Amino acid sequence: MNKGALGTTAGASGPLPVLRVEWHASASEMGWVVAAYQAGYLVGVLVLLPLTDVQGPARVVPGSVLVTAIAAAVLFPAVRRPYRYEG
Repeated sequence: MNKGALGTTAGASGPLPVLRVEWHASASEMGWVVAAYQAGYLVGVLVLLPLTDVQGPARVVPGSVLVTAIAAAVLFPAVRRPYRYEG
């Protein structure tokens, strides 16, 4: 079955139960996580799809990967916390 160029975002809900326990979050707080993910997806689609018409996917995709890698490298150290194994 063809899901189109954008595919689906349903896979993002898989880790939510684990994150809810780890973050000690309520169901409504996890709803905000889903809403933020969907908002980011929407902004990405509205910006990147028209950009691929102008620049072409061969330039937009690597550029997006680079921006994502830089953002992760900058933001991850700011929000991480030490992991303690409780097994």
